[in-house]
Amino acid sequence: MNPTPNCPIAAYEFEITLDDVDLVCHLDYVPAEKGSTGSLGDPYEEDIEEQMDLFAAYVAGTDADIKSLIDQVLVGNIEGLALLAYKYKTP
Repeated sequence: MNPTPNCPIAAYEFEITLDDVDLVCHLDYVPAEKGSTGSLGDPYEEDIEEQMDLFAAYVAGTDADIKSLIDQVLVGNIEGLALLAYKYKTP
């Protein structure tokens, strides 16, 4: 096995332990966007809240990406926790 790949430039690395498995997650940060409105102020598009998008979840110390094996509920939880860590700059 090869070591865990480095986090790509402009991506965010987040480490978490799930069920005694240490994961190194790579995520994209998506900033909030204000939706567009018409000339009378009526909304055309909804606002988009800031979020994180998980694109890789490696077993720590390996190059085994198990993102496709993780339940979508857990993916959402990882993304939410990573966003909090990103916003509050916790290690």
